[in-house]
Amino acid sequence: MAVFHCRSCGLRKEVPDKYVGREVACPRCGHDVSILPPEEGLPRLQPAQPPSDPLAEGAAAAEPLKQAKPARADEPFSSHGRGIDLSTEPTPSFQDEDRPAGPAIAISGVGEPETLDRPSLLQGGLGGNLLAGLANAFISSILILSFAVLVFGGIVLPGDFAHGLTMVFLGGAAGAIIYGLTSHIPFGLAVPATAATAMTAFMVGHIHRSMSGLYTAEAMFPTMAVSVALAAFVTGMLLLFVGSMGMGRWIRFIPHQVIGGLLAGIGVLVVLRSVSWMAGTMDCFGDMGMLLGWDACVNWLPGLGLGLALFLVSRKVRHPAALPLLFLVVLAGGAVAVHIWATPLPEAAKEGWTFAAAPFTPFWKVYTEPFLSQVRWDVVADCSGYILAVAGLVLATAMLKVSELDSETNGDYGLDTEFKHLGRTDMLCGVLGAMPVNISRSRSLGAMRTGAGGPLAALVTGLLLAGAMVYAGAALPYIPRFVPGAVLVFLGLRLVAHWLVDTWAVFTRKDDWGVLLLIAVLTVTLGALMGVAVGAALAMMILVSRYGRVDVVKFALSGANNRSNVDRAPSQLGILREKGDAIHILRLQGFIFLGTTQTIIRQLRDRINDPERHPLRYAILDFRLVNGLDSAVSNGLRKLKHLAGNNRVTLIFASLPFEVERQLEESGFTLNDPDGSSRTFMDSDFALEWCEDRILEANDALALREKSIHDILVNVFPEPGLVPEFVDQLERVAVDKGTFVFRQGDPSDSMYFIESGMVNIQLELEGHKILRLAKMRPGTIFGEMGIYTDAPRSASVLAAEDCVLYRLSQHRLDVMQEQNPHLVSVVHRFVVNRLSSRVAEANAKIRDLVK
Repeated sequence: MAVFHCRSCGLRKEVPDKYVGREVACPRCGHDVSILPPEEGLPRLQPAQPPSDPLAEGAAAAEPLKQAKPARADEPFSSHGRGIDLSTEPTPSFQDEDRPAGPAIAISGVGEPETLDRPSLLQGGLGGNLLAGLANAFISSILILSFAVLVFGGIVLPGDFAHGLTMVFLGGAAGAIIYGLTSHIPFGLAVPATAATAMTAFMVGHIHRSMSGLYTAEAMFPTMAVSVALAAFVTGMLLLFVGSMGMGRWIRFIPHQVIGGLLAGIGVLVVLRSVSWMAGTMDCFGDMGMLLGWDACVNWLPGLGLGLALFLVSRKVRHPAALPLLFLVVLAGGAVAVHIWATPLPEAAKEGWTFAAAPFTPFWKVYTEPFLSQVRWDVVADCSGYILAVAGLVLATAMLKVSELDSETNGDYGLDTEFKHLGRTDMLCGVLGAMPVNISRSRSLGAMRTGAGGPLAALVTGLLLAGAMVYAGAALPYIPRFVPGAVLVFLGLRLVAHWLVDTWAVFTRKDDWGVLLLIAVLTVTLGALMGVAVGAALAMMILVSRYGRVDVVKFALSGANNRSNVDRAPSQLGILREKGDAIHILRLQGFIFLGTTQTIIRQLRDRINDPERHPLRYAILDFRLVNGLDSAVSNGLRKLKHLAGNNRVTLIFASLPFEVERQLEESGFTLNDPDGSSRTFMDSDFALEWCEDRILEANDALALREKSIHDILVNVFPEPGLVPEFVDQLERVAVDKGTFVFRQGDPSDSMYFIESGMVNIQLELEGHKILRLAKMRPGTIFGEMGIYTDAPRSASVLAAEDCVLYRLSQHRLDVMQEQNPHLVSVVHRFVVNRLSSRVAEANAKIRDLVK
């Protein structure tokens, strides 16, 4: 960690290394400070030394007692040290993560942690990976043929269908290999998926309708092919951008009912598109008479019935081998049925029962200059809505699939990491002119259950798909046309059942399921693209409605009951209890939109106008629990600053990361006004300390006049007449600045009274980090709890200034118990009184929190 060290006021803070060399204004004194690398900043803490007498070390370094500095305190002690008030939040060291730039300022963390190493190639064993790869290659080949039918069937020339089939196979092969070798999911598989392929099919259908009658048939397929490849490339760019910017955690906020409704509607459209294709019509609603004719029924009823049977069996049988066996049975049974009941397979293609043979043409021989010269770029541009819809669908569904794989396998796969790997894979598919791909949840889990544990399974799948791409055209005459139709019916019904049926019991609020149903109906009736648009609008409305009801102000606290971690003399505490209500603390939470700033403005206005409370002078906005700011928040903050300025209230921003400060300043919002009407602090503890100092300064109580230990004790000791006798039992110690009074882990053998100077109570954490718990000034006491609990020191005490302390050791207390038990009982009463005051303050703070 780098170090923020102000040599003017001594403030030290650990900050992320990325700030090294940056000039930052000190939140305490305002001087510019250069962030130092670790070796030039705070010294590394050494492990606690064996028990020793810290007073001896302090005395050795101090001047003779008669030359010690005179005392400055004039007030009695407030108990602290070992009796630290842990109900007051310790001030954490300033640490924030790298945060994405852009329209939303992320504040707490970046997406998902990368906790898993990339799996080895043979992880899980050779046999399991080979078997999983073979099974997935077979399933994917059947699905790829079905997807080619969904996208290009019935709307392209017979010769172009072979090129379309190659595009889908190429996407499957490239996706399986590239994603399998880069993903952190050991058994992850990326291939063409139902939802994105369906949206691609709707885009191709739109191109067919737009070009029919206006352009030649030969120009249609090049335009379609380029549009599909562009959709894959844009999808990859979006995924890579979201993953690289650490925005994966924001994608998780997309309402599931919106995604589910869209997918359910797409499922219905896939079934209808399949039936239309099998019947030989492009519109099953517009050509209802043709659809119900005997010849048409003979074509689509077998596929519909077979698809329904596939769906029902798959719902009952969950074994990983079930789906490949079902597909094998359907494929073989369909071929036998056509051969026996219709016509011999060699003649079936002529009768329209099977596909015509399609010779394979390498994709690099397809995308030639004559081919590309026929592309109608105006039509491609007109498909921009569909291209963005494909990219959005892949993004949203990939989020769901990674989350489900996380849940079902007890993994810890970083969503942003997988977005980046999938994005690069889709961009490569676009460059190759292939179909966009997505993670396959079912085939990934199937590979895992078959025994795959590494990328070898995906590599085998990809290589087999590459081989199938070459020979698929020759095998087409042996595949009945209703088989891919049945598979499409099965896929569509599976989407509908999963999102419309299975989720009924999942949504705790039935209006969520109603939103899902509404989006599904609108998608079916108005089209998939309109369904995406409506879904996006409803998603925004749901987010605004629900997150807008989350109060951005977690706590509204008064400075009378909530103070900084500076332990002050009782007279100062009395002033703060009386006049600390002039400080108002708003602890914010969640993501702050422009709309939620109105809640902050309303609460601050109500506090300013409250006639029953002390006039407000300082308003602290604590951003420590905020996880993001909308880019338009600066507009709301300007209104807030205007309200504070008109009422002579100093507006203070606490725990704002440097990036957010810069973002706000670049938008024209000034955080530190020259007139002092607004200020920034690294955390709320320093902000509170500054406000308290201003209140004490206004009451001429910030700098206490110097008094001796006797004068300090006489006003608070339970029996003032015993003060001289008690002081005689104390050992005076001078401690130089930078010297430890005691270290964390040392034996608890004494308690200390501060006559002059200041000490810091701090925890020494792992990694040489320091956490300041409290700052103690004259008139306070520390270390007393160790005497009563006999436990090792739980924190270290470091002299922040040259100090004069008075020590009461356990040994002296034991001697006093034998010689003057009455004096010891008075000492106990004194300590109990101090601890009781701390408990009373904690109770007041709790009451403030639960209001």
